[in-house]
Amino acid sequence: MKARNPEKLADLCAYPLQIGRDEIQTRELAVALFTAEFAFVREIHEFSVSKRNITTLADDEAVLEGYMKGKITYIDGSTDEDEGEVIFYFRKVGGSWKIAGW
Repeated sequence: MKARNPEKLADLCAYPLQIGRDEIQTRELAVALFTAEFAFVREIHEFSVSKRNITTLADDEAVLEGYMKGKITYIDGSTDEDEGEVIFYFRKVGGSWKIAGW
């Protein structure tokens, strides 16, 4: 995430990927979305998830509940700091756990 590499971020995901109410059907669409979002970011100073609690829902599904902390500087020079509870969903694909949504 801190490297702002849309290709690598997309590789960590399972498809379809659920982002809020939106469903991203393919890796290519995710790369395009992440590229567009990262275009407005100058630097990601911090992105961390702590106090993680992982619950397995099925053999191939899990949910992570944790506490996220982030700090981002945008290309206009403004800085955004955010922290709070976060939920990530995971799906096992080809033997590896991938992010299925947030």
